Amino acid sequence: MVVRIEMWCDEIRVPVGSVLVLTCQSPTTLHPATIERTADGLVFWPECASYAAELDGHPYPLPSQA
Repeated sequence: MVVRIEMWCDEIRVPVGSVLVLTCQSPTTLHPATIERTADGLVFWPECASYAAELDGHPYPLPSQA
């Protein structure tokens, strides 16, 4: 499954059986983060200045924050 992170255009490929955890940091609005299903995965709108990702309990390197 592909999870797209809007604003940063990051794409995270999540293998079947894996767990992805996305954490919002420094919220920029009072709107909650949202996630929606797409044809090939999910799209995530974090509504924050930055975010972190973990895949199966390990930090996931994000291209937009490299």
